[in-house]
Amino acid sequence: MKLIIYTLTNKGEIPNYIIDGGYFPKKNDKKPPQDYDMIGLSNSNDGIKELKTKAQLLKYIQFDKDHKVSRPTLVKIDLVEQADAIWEKLNG
Repeated sequence: MKLIIYTLTNKGEIPNYIIDGGYFPKKNDKKPPQDYDMIGLSNSNDGIKELKTKAQLLKYIQFDKDHKVSRPTLVKIDLVEQADAIWEKLNG
């Protein structure tokens, strides 16, 4: 199994090669419904890019200084804990 970055299909559906996904959506420069990249588990080589290490996963999910939150959040998210949970799915 692989951890990959992907977008929805042009019909707004999860690609059939995604087994478990929708994690950590990040805005991209495409038009809706393909305006976010996400990460998910797959057995396929399809998608945008494979994240091969936990370090790559952490780098991907860490928000940069330009990240904008659309609404205030009351829950602090531990990104390392989230990365560990996703990595466990991949290797579990």
